[in-house]
Amino acid sequence: MSANNILYGIGGLAIGLIAGVLIGGGISETRVRAAVADATGAAHEAAKAAEAERTGAMTALGERIAALEAAVSDTASRDAALKAFEDKLAALETTLGDSVGAAEEQAKGLKSDIAALGAALKDAVQAPVPTVAPASEAAPEQAAAPAPAADLPAPDGYAAGDTAIFSDGAFRVFVSRVDDAAGTARLSLNGTMHEVAVGDTASIQTGTGGCTVSLDAIDRGHATLSGSCDSEEVADLPTQVLKPGHSVPLAEGQLSVFLSSVTPSGAARIAVNGVEVIDVDPGGRVDATASDGTACRVYVTATDEDTATVAGTCG
Repeated sequence: MSANNILYGIGGLAIGLIAGVLIGGGISETRVRAAVADATGAAHEAAKAAEAERTGAMTALGERIAALEAAVSDTASRDAALKAFEDKLAALETTLGDSVGAAEEQAKGLKSDIAALGAALKDAVQAPVPTVAPASEAAPEQAAAPAPAADLPAPDGYAAGDTAIFSDGAFRVFVSRVDDAAGTARLSLNGTMHEVAVGDTASIQTGTGGCTVSLDAIDRGHATLSGSCDSEEVADLPTQVLKPGHSVPLAEGQLSVFLSSVTPSGAARIAVNGVEVIDVDPGGRVDATASDGTACRVYVTATDEDTATVAGTCG
């Protein structure tokens, strides 16, 4: 209730009292003044109480507004701090991802070298130990074995325990054993062991295509090696973009490549010269034969949802 309403009510009460006194016939100035004083005093007290109540309410409202403003300010500061923390966390995740990727690549190479070294140790342990005859039974001519020529040049190539690296590290060949008498070398290609004779090659498939190493020569426990990967050959070949249901000629018409579809995993389903359809991942290859019997190779260099990029060569 407002202070004005209270005053109006008390004023009406005072007028009523005065009217009652006058009507009763006992007119007295003292009684009238006393009645008026009582009525106005009560009105003043009620007005003061109402004003105090309003002032208290306004003070409480001001305090609540101040608290709300402080809470809003704290929230803005907290949001800014949270945004800064999220940015730092994102940067840390990026740095950690790069470090983990580099560590994984190093671990793969180290794992291949360790596996090849283990195979080399196994070969060394299992190799037969030659029987040495007692000195009294040795043939007389063996005691006078000629000394090696002093001017003989050092052998070229890789000895057992060495690692050859080709194609900027994409292809690693560990030499496990070199057999001069047999003309062979035991080689580990990215962790896969092969026995290779002089003049022969060994191949593997990697994430970027096929890689091949050739054993060119053997000299006093050293193997001369040469190697390359398909990516080096593909770089010089013209490419064609295929859509499912279409075919293109490659290698000057010696090859015809048909694209059936691209799988959800990104492999191209292709048929070469009408042979069965096979899946080839991006960076992979498939061997084929031309109509005249020439050995050929078809490479899938890239794929997307509905196309595949291919290249081919023969000879």
